[in-house]
Amino acid sequence: MKKLNFLVLLMGVIALATTSCKKDNGDDNNGGGGGDNPPAEKTCYMNKFSTDDGDYTTITYNADKHVKEAVDYDSTGTIAGYTEFTYNSDKKLSKMEGQDENHQPKMKMEFMYSGGKMDSVIIFDYNNGSFERSVAFAVSYNGEKISKVETVMSMNGATIVVAKDEFTYTGDNMTHKASYQFDMTAMSLKLTGTTDYEYDSKKSPYHGIGLDNMFLFDDAFMSVNNITKITVKDKDGVVKQDQSYNNTIEYTENNYPSKFTEVTFDNSRTGITVFTYDCN
Repeated sequence: MKKLNFLVLLMGVIALATTSCKKDNGDDNNGGGGGDNPPAEKTCYMNKFSTDDGDYTTITYNADKHVKEAVDYDSTGTIAGYTEFTYNSDKKLSKMEGQDENHQPKMKMEFMYSGGKMDSVIIFDYNNGSFERSVAFAVSYNGEKISKVETVMSMNGATIVVAKDEFTYTGDNMTHKASYQFDMTAMSLKLTGTTDYEYDSKKSPYHGIGLDNMFLFDDAFMSVNNITKITVKDKDGVVKQDQSYNNTIEYTENNYPSKFTEVTFDNSRTGITVFTYDCN
């Protein structure tokens, strides 16, 4: 499964369950209460997520309830790294910085906007005491939703698109992704595979925390609900059984996920992620 370890996610390009949880009952959004007057659901913000290997991440927020810092820990409780988030005057993410366990810089991302929409992202590596530009991403939209992300690199003085993802939505959830890479033989982008997504109707812990549409972090940030199934196919449409998975979700009384249990189609791998929250 994908580990939502923020420093690892940045370098790659991102406890026990809460006491009140239940198995998914489809579209049952009654807040866990009974009778004619169920208690009102609260707005919650995840403050910790952990994986079945013992690693975990704690999260703190600024006054706008946007993620301010994520601290990654290994299974012994030792700090493995920090990720800090900075926002612009429009309260949109402008910079994300990854640091090692000693707060020494490792990488950073800078986010640029046009007309209020994120239109490009630049990633910098930290080498020999300074940041060096590594790769950039160009972002296109269909209305308010991201429709395409192109990976742009400079080669021999020329700027070329070396990869591309195209996104399709159903409602407010991203349900299909087509991925392309530059083929040196054809000297053009060629389809490498597709991914289809299915969702529940409950609230996602990754939505509404200042990181909406952050495609570089994880697919979960592209939607408002929680992924229940991912089907990965190769360029010929053949399902990759070891990369596709079903996700069983348990929920808190406020209808946020408390536990994801992901199992690949071929049952070769199982992964568990547990969430805890602050609610108001």
